[in-house]
Amino acid sequence: MRPRLAFGPLTVAAVLLASTLAPVAPPAAAQAAFDVDAVTTRGASPSRPRLDVYARVPYGLLNFTNVPTGFQARYTATVDVYAVDGRGQKRGFVVSRTWERTIPVASYNAARALEAGDRTTQSLDLSPGRYVLQVQIEDESTHRTYAREIPAVVRDVSGAVALSDLALVERFDEATNTLLPRVGNRVGTDDESVQVFYEVYAAEAGRVRVTRDLVRARPTTEVAYTTTGAQTLRAGRNQVVATVPLRDLRSGDYLLRVRVHNEAGTVLAAAEKKVEAEWEGLARHIRNLDDAIAQLRYVAKDRDIRQIREGATAEEKLARFRAYWTRLDPTPGTERNERMEEYYYRVDYANRRYGAGRQGWETDRGNVLIRFGEPDDVTRRPFSMGAKPYEVWSYPRLRRRFIFVDNTGFGDYRLLSPVWDERNNM
Repeated sequence: MRPRLAFGPLTVAAVLLASTLAPVAPPAAAQAAFDVDAVTTRGASPSRPRLDVYARVPYGLLNFTNVPTGFQARYTATVDVYAVDGRGQKRGFVVSRTWERTIPVASYNAARALEAGDRTTQSLDLSPGRYVLQVQIEDESTHRTYAREIPAVVRDVSGAVALSDLALVERFDEATNTLLPRVGNRVGTDDESVQVFYEVYAAEAGRVRVTRDLVRARPTTEVAYTTTGAQTLRAGRNQVVATVPLRDLRSGDYLLRVRVHNEAGTVLAAAEKKVEAEWEGLARHIRNLDDAIAQLRYVAKDRDIRQIREGATAEEKLARFRAYWTRLDPTPGTERNERMEEYYYRVDYANRRYGAGRQGWETDRGNVLIRFGEPDDVTRRPFSMGAKPYEVWSYPRLRRRFIFVDNTGFGDYRLLSPVWDERNNM
């Protein structure tokens, strides 16, 4: 996927890589990160792959100045490529590319729009192998710089049948035959679907079958979606935009996979992309701050909870609450706190699954779910004469197992041994 790309049978005229404006939002502090993605495609010849590097730069990182037509920002983007060895260590500089971008907007509000950003791309001819990409953005007027480093694997796409990397699509317009790439690998749990773009390369025309599936990576390999269908390939480059349903997707890591196989089932080419499903209900918990503080029970010490609750005002409580989670942030300096998101997603999931006369997060099953995540395996025994219903949750990766018994028959499962009891060890 690249600028001015003709989309084969879909006849897409161009890839939109210009600035996009979102609805006006209140001014906010500059975001501390920009998104980067890298996609392997076939270059000018089958034996030479190409790496398309995409970046999305939030307007909050840029300084917009007044110009006769409105406001304008300028920045310089640089990509430095290093080869890495089998241990992931840099072993040599390969190539560097620098280019400039100018971002015009009509109004000050547009420049301050929280969700707005500029998309830019650069294509590099690279040999198959493993690399590290260092991407730097420098604002021209303030000389502030922001940097990201990501791994990249350039795959061999020279086979008789081969697949490019997979790229998520932000928006595809069939009427105008244009698409906007989604930079990164994140989708929302409330999203109905996401579109994916990829290319299939064929040495000669023929008919194949294509399987697309979305598989949960942790804690199990459950299949969230799968479909298989026939496709007629023409010789050369075949480009596809496909829709993947996301309805009822749970938070967590997934693999989006595409496989091309013949009628006998032999896989001819395969590609996959990690997709991160973000839970979008965190804002609801922050609005209900007293509940969010109470729900810290399974992660925070009593003194931490008291310190937050003793804030003199609602604003001070919120500041202390955020400060607590900032200390636990696994990726400080970025706009997301993945540990906080995962914790409150588990609280929400427990509330939806395990209420029995009280909120789900307060139940024993909610306690274990929030502390340890979803079990790798669950054994259930329903009610029968002479035996009470029970569930056994197993976590082989943690060497833990928990037994819950429903003593009342009304779904109030109680933990047989406390979570810290050694009898729960496998």
